[in-house]
Amino acid sequence: MDAQFIEDRRKGLDVFCKAITAISYLHYSDEYQLFIKTNNPDIEKALSVFQKVTAEDLIARYSAAFSDLAGKELNNEVMNKISNFRMLITKAKGYLENFKRISERTVSIGKEFYSQICIFI
Repeated sequence: MDAQFIEDRRKGLDVFCKAITAISYLHYSDEYQLFIKTNNPDIEKALSVFQKVTAEDLIARYSAAFSDLAGKELNNEVMNKISNFRMLITKAKGYLENFKRISERTVSIGKEFYSQICIFI
């Protein structure tokens, strides 16, 4: 575990968390709260307690989250907000997928390290 690698990952996670915090809908979501509060290394297993979200649930959540846009025409300002949100979600997805790969690799390396320590001892 190289110190520079850990610091780079910490900074990346900090940027991700700040971006999520800027969007109250995402920050207060049950999934994000579980992500930041859980000590469970298997986040997928931890998230399995949540019911699968239906299309109707998503529409209701977005309607509530973006109620300030209700009844407004889709002008350039609104389209820019939507575009910026879409880019943020796309970026966040990439970060999460990368974080998942790195986490899986870290667990694998940790297991191998532990195995080698046991052999050494």
